[in-house]
Amino acid sequence: MAATEVFANLPSTTVVSGGTSAPAPGTSESWTVSDSTSFPAVTTGTTQCHVADIVANSEIILVTNISGATWTVTRGAEGTTPVTHTAGFTVNQVTSAGALGSFVQTAGSWTMAGPLSVSSSVGVGASAPSGAGLNVIGTATSQLVYVEQQGSAGHCMTLNLTGTGGTTQAALNAVSANSAFTCVEISGVETSRGTLKITHHGYADGSDSGAAAISIDMQTSTGGSTGTTCGGIFLTSTTDSTYASNVNLFLARFNGLDEFVIKSQGVVGICVPTSHVPSGMLEIAQKDTSTPGLYMQAIASGTDMVTLKDSGGTLRFQVSNAGNTFLRATAFMTTNMQVGSASNNLGGGGNGCIGMNQASAVPTSNPSSNGIVLYVDGSGNLLCRTSAGNVRTVAAV
Repeated sequence: MAATEVFANLPSTTVVSGGTSAPAPGTSESWTVSDSTSFPAVTTGTTQCHVADIVANSEIILVTNISGATWTVTRGAEGTTPVTHTAGFTVNQVTSAGALGSFVQTAGSWTMAGPLSVSSSVGVGASAPSGAGLNVIGTATSQLVYVEQQGSAGHCMTLNLTGTGGTTQAALNAVSANSAFTCVEISGVETSRGTLKITHHGYADGSDSGAAAISIDMQTSTGGSTGTTCGGIFLTSTTDSTYASNVNLFLARFNGLDEFVIKSQGVVGICVPTSHVPSGMLEIAQKDTSTPGLYMQAIASGTDMVTLKDSGGTLRFQVSNAGNTFLRATAFMTTNMQVGSASNNLGGGGNGCIGMNQASAVPTSNPSSNGIVLYVDGSGNLLCRTSAGNVRTVAAV
């Protein structure tokens, strides 16, 4: 990395020893000067400056290190020829063509002819805060910094954090105090890529189990800690009112399955084939022989596990937290019904049969509201108990 040219206002000093010979160009020498305090700080490999004899000024001398009154210099810099200087000669800092050549001036702006290397604090528009390598502060009404890549290869900008171990150290930290607009805005014209792509490079030993490719922390930092009303993720279109049915608003795809997908019409698919359009507002495809397609566990008390209402808001179907099922509309069964058993006991009958197993306990109390209780006794008889307490045989063995 080339050293940075540094400057001071009107620096000048007397050379006490050194410089009184004319060696070959590029020769390194050690000089002693009377005073270095007016010159900028120069450190080997990091910063440098150029000087010239105020009398024999045809030679430019490169100063590569200043340590107190001791200078390390290179004679005959930038193609000049070393000359013999008079003992006790005076040098002033000069601006060389090489230093100025790294900047190309254009109308209203400036560009760098070579790479900009920042090895210490550099301020543009204001002094850099403590620890900042590059500080840009301005009040422009347009972009403060604009970077354009006109080539077809290479990134426009790369941020590479090579330091490790910093628990609060990020490659990019965007902070905004403007509550009226977005902190980070990204737009693109991709046809087969994501406008924003995030790649997490994981660990085969599973040591990154606490990591996430995307982490959202919704904090309340103004007005107390009662909880923000900010949404976690918001998807919309400000230009289109309708979409094709196969457009994905949200897609989580893994191992050849759309594990979770929300389509543009609001339909949701879970574990469906890739690019599949769900057949209903919610479609769940059972992914293996050991995982239930839908599993729900109720709390000890409270509201129902499942509640279904018709278009008028009337309750039609519910499953209580105890697992009891309530049907408040007409039930139509196109096959069979089995009572008292979880296995088929229909005697080989076709559709339209009702199978009824023996009652585990014969009813001993009467039903209310002029109803009946239908059951099978221990002998296999089909019996009916009325609200008056009469037990009638419906079908004997």
